[in-house]
Amino acid sequence: MRQANQFVLGIKSFYEAAIFIAKHRLWLYFIAPLLLSVGIYYLGEYYDDLSKEVEVEAENMRQLMFALMGKLFYKLLFYLFHESTKYIVIMVLSPIIALLSEKVEEILTGNEYPFVWKYYINDVKRGLRINAVSLVQEYAIFIVWLIIAFFIPGLSFLNPFVAYFIGLYYYGFGFMDYVNERRRLDVSQSVFFTRKHFGLAFGIGVVYSSMFMIPYAGVVIAPVLGMVATTLAMSQIVDLGSNRYARKKKRKGEAPQSAEPTPAG
Repeated sequence: MRQANQFVLGIKSFYEAAIFIAKHRLWLYFIAPLLLSVGIYYLGEYYDDLSKEVEVEAENMRQLMFALMGKLFYKLLFYLFHESTKYIVIMVLSPIIALLSEKVEEILTGNEYPFVWKYYINDVKRGLRINAVSLVQEYAIFIVWLIIAFFIPGLSFLNPFVAYFIGLYYYGFGFMDYVNERRRLDVSQSVFFTRKHFGLAFGIGVVYSSMFMIPYAGVVIAPVLGMVATTLAMSQIVDLGSNRYARKKKRKGEAPQSAEPTPAG
C-alpha cells in the first residue's frame, strides 16, 4: 500500500472508529480522559496564576534573578500542561488505551491475550517510555529549527507550522506501538515498522492533533478515537488474526487455543 493511501487510511479510520465505538458500546473508555481533561485544565490554570503572583521587583540582583526564575518555572509548567497535552494524555492514559486496543482487536479477530500483571506493567512502561522519548525528540528537532530560523531572516513565521508537523509522526507512532507490542516487536522493530508505514502514522497524527483544537472535548475524545482508529487501520495492513502470541476466543464446545505470552522487548 502506497504512503498516500496509508495516509488516507489513517484519516478515514477515525470515522470508522466512531461507528465502531457506537456499535460496540465502548463508551466507558471515555470516563478516564474526561477526568484527566479536567485535571490538566485546572493544573495548567493553577500554575499560570502562580506565575502571575510571583513578584519580579527585588532589592538586589540576586533577588531579582530568583524572582525571574520562579516566574519562568511556573510559565514552563503552564506551557507543559497546555502545549504538551497531546503527549501527557497518551502517557497518563497508557493503561486504559492499551486495554482498549486489545478489546478492539478481540472484537475484530477473536484474539485474546492472557492477562499477566508482569507483562501488563511492562507494556505500560514501554508506552510511557516511548511517548516520553518522542516528546523529547520532537522538542529537540523543534529547537534545532528555532536556531536555524533565528539565523535566517524570514523563517520565523513558519515556527507554528513546523511545530505542528513535527509532532504528527510521533503521535501516530505512539498509537501504532501499542499494536506492535502485542505482535511482540521490540522498540527498534516498531520504529522500523512505523518508518516503513509513515503515511499511516502521519494520517493518524493529523486527526489526533487536530481534535485538540476542539475546546475541552478534544482531550476527551481524541485518545479513545485515536486508539480505536489505529487498531482498525493496522488490521488492514497486517494480519492481526494470525498473531501467534494471542489465543482465539473460546467458542461453545471448544477449548481456547493456547498463546505464547512472551514479553515484549
